[in-house]
Amino acid sequence: MSMASSLRKLVSCVILDLDGTLLNTDGIVSEVLKLYLVKYGKQWDGREAHKTVGKSPLEASAVIVEDYGLPISINEFVSEITPLFNDQWHNIKALPGANRLINHLRGHNVRMALASNSSREIIESKISCQTGMLFETSNHVPLPIRQHDLRWKETFSVIIGGDEVTAGKPSPEIFLEAAKRLNIDPPKCLVIEDSIFLVGTRPDVGVLRLCSVGRGSIWVNYDSAGRCATDAPLTLGWWPHDSGHWTPLTLPLRIALAPGGAALTIAFLPGVTAGKAAGMEVVAVPSLPKQSHVYTSADEVINSLLDLRPEKWGLPPFEDWVEGTLPIEPWYIGGPVIKGFGRGSKVLGIPTVGNSIAYIHGLDEGMEANLSTEGYSTVLSDQPSGVYFGWAALSTRGIYKMVMSIGWNPYFNNPEKTIEPWLLHDFDDDFYGEDLHLAIVGYIRPEANFPSLESLIEKIYEDRRIAETALELPLYSKCREDPYLKSSLNGDNSHL
Repeated sequence: MSMASSLRKLVSCVILDLDGTLLNTDGIVSEVLKLYLVKYGKQWDGREAHKTVGKSPLEASAVIVEDYGLPISINEFVSEITPLFNDQWHNIKALPGANRLINHLRGHNVRMALASNSSREIIESKISCQTGMLFETSNHVPLPIRQHDLRWKETFSVIIGGDEVTAGKPSPEIFLEAAKRLNIDPPKCLVIEDSIFLVGTRPDVGVLRLCSVGRGSIWVNYDSAGRCATDAPLTLGWWPHDSGHWTPLTLPLRIALAPGGAALTIAFLPGVTAGKAAGMEVVAVPSLPKQSHVYTSADEVINSLLDLRPEKWGLPPFEDWVEGTLPIEPWYIGGPVIKGFGRGSKVLGIPTVGNSIAYIHGLDEGMEANLSTEGYSTVLSDQPSGVYFGWAALSTRGIYKMVMSIGWNPYFNNPEKTIEPWLLHDFDDDFYGEDLHLAIVGYIRPEANFPSLESLIEKIYEDRRIAETALELPLYSKCREDPYLKSSLNGDNSHL
């Protein structure tokens, strides 16, 4: 596709959301709440996590207090939990692709703003310890060089919190104020957002409160005649806290009906809604799995920041792609190989080792086994779904090339996030019981659905060709000597 045909609209600045877009706040929230709720004899299981996405701290606190039946007021909860969060913000991690994007835009003098419903004080606490890494390029190969600490706070021309405007998202005010401070017309701004509310309710309840915004609340009222249809009539309204006056609003909502009509799920996109209402271009990066279909109001939906193509918006393109692959900071996972239920050789024609945690492809005779990844759940949750590649070490055999997918495999509709590695070698026998260590060093593409099994298989073999070629490059081949892989071997038996 030519640049002219793929170009969407020229923009001159980027406005970024923070939580769930640049920072993996969910991990910190889960750790803090897991410890805090023990005080009240409760156990944090993450079941309400999706209800707090994109909400203000006060609104999120109300969800926790109500859903866990805590014997304290919302204000008391906030007073108790805030110091615990403040002690942990320095441990918050940038999401994959966040530093890369910030450094790229800064390096090309593209102005950036940070706009979040969090207060300005909390925003600055969260980003105070975030630093990036500068990249230099030699012969089209990106070389990360830490020349100096590149603090996030220094990279944004504007930082604006929800307490600096009358109404936060889904009101467009915060984005319009950011554009005003940047001195750039709203249509020239590109917003990158993630947040989504998935609010469940029963069909016999006709009015549902979605969120607090500024001095009022957003409510939705759905017609009883349409409760059993996915196109149920909806009226969205603004209800000020200090009066009973209902003001109808026009904002995009999606309804999902549970089997049997037992419950409704209303999907509400505050950040995307605010960006479009401000007259800006919006790229959505869904923060919840399997929900990209509800982001229809966004101008583009991408799987993760790794998949953003700035040139589509008239911005300078990334220069770090090498032979169809993106170098990433290596990450590691491993464990013993145990028997699994098998799908690869039976369905795909590819020998596998697999289960709902990890599939390992490698044996022509149809080995079906699992990689026990106990203790690696956090590592898996941190990684965007997609196709990756790297090196695999089997303790008694050696080190081999490997390509793998992470995600929910839309074609098979996996209920859990999985890893599916394919060891690019023909083995004569199985390797049940052996330790397998994986070093993931590069990224190929996002997870995708396919119209047929044949097209899925064709893409899998294309991924293999890309990975095999890339792993011959010095940039990736040197990773074969990684101590994590070498330490797993019994003696010097590296595969040549």
